[in-house]
Amino acid sequence: MNIEIFDDFLTEYQCQSIDNTLSHSSFPWYFNKDLNGVEFVGNFYFFHLFLERRMNNKESQYLPVVLPIIDKLGVPLSKVRRIKANLSTRTQRRYNHQVHYDYQPNSPWISVCYYVNSTNGPTVFDNNRWIKRKVKSKRNRLARFDGSQGHHSTTPTDANYRITINIDYER
Repeated sequence: MNIEIFDDFLTEYQCQSIDNTLSHSSFPWYFNKDLNGVEFVGNFYFFHLFLERRMNNKESQYLPVVLPIIDKLGVPLSKVRRIKANLSTRTQRRYNHQVHYDYQPNSPWISVCYYVNSTNGPTVFDNNRWIKRKVKSKRNRLARFDGSQGHHSTTPTDANYRITINIDYER
């Protein structure tokens, strides 16, 4: 699986602005009790949907907060399918969420994951049972990859939370 990594993706000002907004006590996070549709103890997270084209072009008032990422990618907003932030809370031991796929193989999409803060909870990419690649959650890092390949998030054990911004856009 080809994963492109870009460190120091945004300017420090842009990075700090996103971090300050998403970690502020007034930012609206929504609870999802069943990550990937499976409900069991520990399989939850919080999310914020900035943009969703599949749901009547649902758009959050906070969309401008993440536009610097789209601008730096050089992708017109009209080609963006979804922008979603995920927040996982700290756990005593690392919890591996279930493998999921953002879209079907041979779709016209590409996925990116922007890491808002640094934690020891990586993103794990599963090519098959035996080959796994981990991308560390490093502040202001962006990973670009084929979202039709299996991947999953993990919880942090060294920070109170882990925030990522996931974007799917047309190639």
